[in-house]
Amino acid sequence: MENRNNALHYKMYKSGKSIVYAGLATTAALAGLVLANTNATAVHADAATPASAAVTSQAATTAANSSAATSAEIASQEAVVNSASANVEQQQNVVNAASDALQSATNLNSTSAAVASAASAYSAANSDYYAARHAQAVAHKAANAASDSAAVVSGVNTADLTAWWNQTGQSDYNRVMNAKSNAQANLDEAQAQSDTVVNAWNQASDAVAAAEKAGLKSDSNEMKALNAQKSLAYNNMVAVQNAIKTARNDVKAADKMLNNTKDGISLNQAKAIMDQLPALKKAAQEAEQAYKDAVQATKDAGDIANAKYNAWTAARKANNLPYGTDDPVYQSLSDTASSAAAQISRDEAGMKALPTADGTALSQAEEWAKEAQTKLDHTNSELPTFESNVKFFQTKLDEANKTLEEAKANYAKNPTKLNQQLVDNANGLVGTFTGQLTAAQAKLNGAQKAQKQQQEQVDYWTNQVKGVKDSARYAEFVNEINTDKAIVQKFNDAKTNMKNAAASAEKVAPLKAAYDEALQTLKAYQNQLAAAQAKLAAMKGETTPTNPDQPTNPDQPSTPDQPSDKPGQNTGDNTNNNTSDTTNKDNVAPNFTGEKNGNYYVNGKQVTKAAYDAHVAAQSLATVKTSASVKGASVAATANDSKALPQTGNENASAVVALGAVSAMFGLGLAAKKREF
Repeated sequence: MENRNNALHYKMYKSGKSIVYAGLATTAALAGLVLANTNATAVHADAATPASAAVTSQAATTAANSSAATSAEIASQEAVVNSASANVEQQQNVVNAASDALQSATNLNSTSAAVASAASAYSAANSDYYAARHAQAVAHKAANAASDSAAVVSGVNTADLTAWWNQTGQSDYNRVMNAKSNAQANLDEAQAQSDTVVNAWNQASDAVAAAEKAGLKSDSNEMKALNAQKSLAYNNMVAVQNAIKTARNDVKAADKMLNNTKDGISLNQAKAIMDQLPALKKAAQEAEQAYKDAVQATKDAGDIANAKYNAWTAARKANNLPYGTDDPVYQSLSDTASSAAAQISRDEAGMKALPTADGTALSQAEEWAKEAQTKLDHTNSELPTFESNVKFFQTKLDEANKTLEEAKANYAKNPTKLNQQLVDNANGLVGTFTGQLTAAQAKLNGAQKAQKQQQEQVDYWTNQVKGVKDSARYAEFVNEINTDKAIVQKFNDAKTNMKNAAASAEKVAPLKAAYDEALQTLKAYQNQLAAAQAKLAAMKGETTPTNPDQPTNPDQPSTPDQPSDKPGQNTGDNTNNNTSDTTNKDNVAPNFTGEKNGNYYVNGKQVTKAAYDAHVAAQSLATVKTSASVKGASVAATANDSKALPQTGNENASAVVALGAVSAMFGLGLAAKKREF
C-alpha cells in the first residue's frame, strides 16, 4: 500500500513538473511573439522615415494612403506631371517671345519719343528766332525813319533859310514838291521791298549752310543751284539797298530845294523844325541802338536754334530715324541717297568704259569674251558627236574592207558572175564609207581647229578683262560703288525706321497685353504642375517639395521699361527699372516672397508686379528643370522601402490566436489528467 502511494506521488510530481514547464514555455512564446511584432513595426517605421525629418501623424497618414496606390496609378500620375512640366516649359518660351517683342517695340517707342522731344525743343527755339528776326526788321524800319527825319532837318541851316527866304517862284515850289513826292514814293517802294529781299537773302544763305552741313559737295549741281540762288538774292538785296540810298538822297535834295523856295513854308516854321533837330537826333540814336540790340537778340536766338537743330539732327542721325518726309534729315538722306544712286550709275558707266590693254572698252571686252565663250561651248558640245561619227564610219569602213577581202577570196576560188557582183558591191560599200569617213574627219578637224581658235579668243579677252579688273582704278570704282550702295541702304533703312516709329506707340499696348496674358497662362500651368507633383508625392508616400530659393534663371524674361507719355522723359536708356521702389513698406521678413497689402516682395525686397511675376516664372521653370532629380529621389525612396523589414502585425495576431487555442487544448488536457488522479 505504501509502495502504491509512493508510486502515485511520484507520478503526480512528474505530471506537475510537466505542467509547470508547459506553462513557462507558453508564456515565453507569447511574450516573444508580442515583442517581435512591436520591434518589427518600429524598425519598419524607422526605415521608411528619412533620417533628416521627424515622423509626424500627417506622414503616417500619407504612408498609409500611399500603400493603396498601385504602380500603374503612379506611372499614370507621373505622365500627368511630365505633361504639366512640358506645358510650363513651352509656355515659358511663349512668355520670353512676348517679352522680346514688347521690349523691341518699347525701345523703338522710346527712341521715337527722344527724337520727338528734340524736335519740339528745336521748334520752340526756331519760333523764338523768327520772332527775333521780325523784331529786328521792325527796329530796322524805325531806325531808318528816325535817321531820315534827322538827316532832313539837319540839312536846314540859317544860310539856307536866308537864301530860300529871298527867293520866289510858286512854279519852282510846285516842281520841287512833285520831285519830292516822286522821290518819297520811290523810297517807300524800295523800303517796302527791303524786308522781302533781306528775307530771301537769309533763306538762301540758310539753304547753303544747311547743304554744307549735310556734306553736299561744292561742285555738285545741287550746291551750284543753291549758290546761284544765294548770289541772285544778294544782288537783289544790294539793288534795293542802292535804290533806298538813291531815293533818300533825292528826298534830301528835294527838301533842300524846298527850303530855297519862297512859298514853301514860313521862316518861323523852318526855325521850329530846326528846334526839333536835337530831339530827332536823339530819337535816331535810340532807334539805331534798338536796332543793334535787335540784331544781337536775333543772333543769340539763332545760335540757340542752331544748337537745338543740331541736337535734333544728332538724335535722328544716331537712330537713323527721320521724323517725316518733310524732315530736313530725311531730305538730306534722300538727297544724299539720290546723289549716291546717280554716282553709282556714273561709276558703273565709268567701269564699263575703262580701256583694256588694246584700248577696247571693258564692257566690249566682256561682251566679246562672253561671245567667244559661247562659241567655244557650242564647239565643245559638238566635238563628241564628230568624234563618234569618225569612229562609227571608221568601223563601218573596216567592216566593208573585210567584206571586200572575203568577196575577192570567194571570187578567186569560184570566179562566177555572182561572186563578181558581190565584189563590186563590196567595193561600192567601201567607197561610200570612205567618203563618209573623210567628211566626218573633215568636220572633226574643222571643229578642233575652231576650238583652238575660240579658246585663244576666250583666253585673250578674258585676260583683257582681268587686266582691267586688277587695276587700281577698277578697285576705286568698286569701293566707290560699295560706299554709295551703303548710303542708299541707309536711306532705305531710315524709311523703314520712320514707318515703324510712327506705329511703335500703338504697338506697345497690345504687346503688353499679350505679355500679361502669356504670363497669366504660365502661372495657371505652374499651378497645375504643382498640384500634379503634390498628388504624385502623396501616392509615393513622399512629402511635397517646398521649392527652396533657386538661383536666378538666365532665361527669365525682363519686363520692358515703359516710356513716359511726355516727350523727352524717356531718353532711350533701356536700363531695367522694375525694382526701383525697394522700400519695405509692410515690414516683411527678409526671406518673404509674395503679395502683402497690394505690394509685391521677393526675398523681403519690394518690387513691381511685373518683376514679381517674372521671379515666380523663373522659380517655376527651375522647378520644372529639377523634376528629373525629384523623380530620381522618388525611385530611390521606393527602393529603400523595399529593403525595410516586413510588417507582420496581422500574421503575429493570428499566431497569438492559434497559440491561445493550443493553450486552451493543453489546459483541457491537464484537467483530464487531474481527473485521472
